[in-house]
Amino acid sequence: MVYSAIDWSAISGPEAVYGDGSTTTNENGWVFYNLKLQDDGDEDNDFNFGPEASGSAEELDEIFRQRVVEDPALGAADMAWLDAIVGTRYLGEFYESCKGDWAKTINLSKESFIQDPVLYARAREAFFDYLDKASVSVETASGLTDQMYMNPYTEDGIPDVIVLKTKNHTGKFLVYTFKIKGNTFKVAYRLECGFQPTNVESVMGIKPQKMPKRPGGGGNGDSSTPRKPRKPGKGEDSKPRYNKDPSKAPKKNTEPNDDKGPGENTNNPSDSQHSTKDTPDSSTSGSYEDYRENIKKLEDANKNQKKGGDSNTPTKKPEPGTNVDNNGDKGTGHGGADTPTPVKEKPKEAGSGKPIDDKAGDEWEGPSD
Repeated sequence: MVYSAIDWSAISGPEAVYGDGSTTTNENGWVFYNLKLQDDGDEDNDFNFGPEASGSAEELDEIFRQRVVEDPALGAADMAWLDAIVGTRYLGEFYESCKGDWAKTINLSKESFIQDPVLYARAREAFFDYLDKASVSVETASGLTDQMYMNPYTEDGIPDVIVLKTKNHTGKFLVYTFKIKGNTFKVAYRLECGFQPTNVESVMGIKPQKMPKRPGGGGNGDSSTPRKPRKPGKGEDSKPRYNKDPSKAPKKNTEPNDDKGPGENTNNPSDSQHSTKDTPDSSTSGSYEDYRENIKKLEDANKNQKKGGDSNTPTKKPEPGTNVDNNGDKGTGHGGADTPTPVKEKPKEAGSGKPIDDKAGDEWEGPSD
């Protein structure tokens, strides 16, 4: 499939469609296919990604891509599935910030895509380019034990991606098969539930939840009754409130900014992974492997350096008549080499006031949570 050049500056979200078929237009509006299922009279599909899809492999590929274009929740979930199986990095930045937690990664990327249509457009077009490298087929598989689903009963009315246990049954899948350096990878999306990944726990390590409760007592979960998906009405409340920036969101729906606390603001707008006070030798500079190598050097230096009481005799015997200055005995006015620097008290943790027990050259464990 060939894509024409994209005018990124003109990208905006498509029209938002709700479960009862009503629509509303917003500059950051989207189509959430899960919400199309909420008023179709079938409670059993309320947590699916969207309506069932059918057709040939090529037709399903087109349907899949169209839904991804319109639905950033679907796009975040299905890009994550490709990342987890093949090792691509379409959600790499979010994965790093969430410390490898796939559930958090998917929902954080979903929220970021909603806020930034250009970011989402770039991610999904790169995702599509990668799919172009695969052969496409429709296959049947059994032994399904869990699936990704969407919970529409959220505070803001935007579905969250979750993983739930499911019956051990059979399903049809749109399958993308990649052959990479002699290895074969299959990335499958279940058709009956709107392109859902299945058997997620074994790949992503996300522990399946119980089915969330529906408003009015439906469902079999044990959580408190969530809020029903919001539907548009008249006036300001008819527009989805996707922008959480207090300067842009409606004031009556915006909480005050968090307490920034005392001290200087060291946030770095151009590099969110590092503080403005970080130095080249900080533990946040370079890779973790670089950090471990520096720690090893410090450990070796501490282990092998001379200590108080060791001989100050040079390792090489000087030539006769050579004068060798040695400050080890008398020092330079502050005591000899064996005279320790006086320490009044141990350094303490900020906040707790507990003494810091870390030894020189060790990895700093930081204050307790």
